[in-house]
Amino acid sequence: MRYFVCIAAILFALLHLLAGAVQWKRQPEARGRALVMLCGAAAALISSAVKLAGGGLSCVPILFCGLLLICAMAILNGRAAGKINPAHHAVRIAAAVLLVLGFIFF
Repeated sequence: MRYFVCIAAILFALLHLLAGAVQWKRQPEARGRALVMLCGAAAALISSAVKLAGGGLSCVPILFCGLLLICAMAILNGRAAGKINPAHHAVRIAAAVLLVLGFIFF
């Protein structure tokens, strides 16, 4: 189960790493938000690698901070664009919560 949770966290982080990179390239005025999302994705990737290598609970705070940055920047990006989709953000936050719980219990 640990492998499943880690792979899911890696995929979640890679998707947001891609989203941050695209935003960095296409929207120069939003590079601050893109950089924070990239940092959050990097933190989630690093914590997933540590967990996969048997890091135990030490990687949970890093994952939590990374996912918090990702979710916060996604909401801010939606507000800046003027089109917030609450269901989309609720699914993202639910996935982040499930990943953190998976890291804690598995």
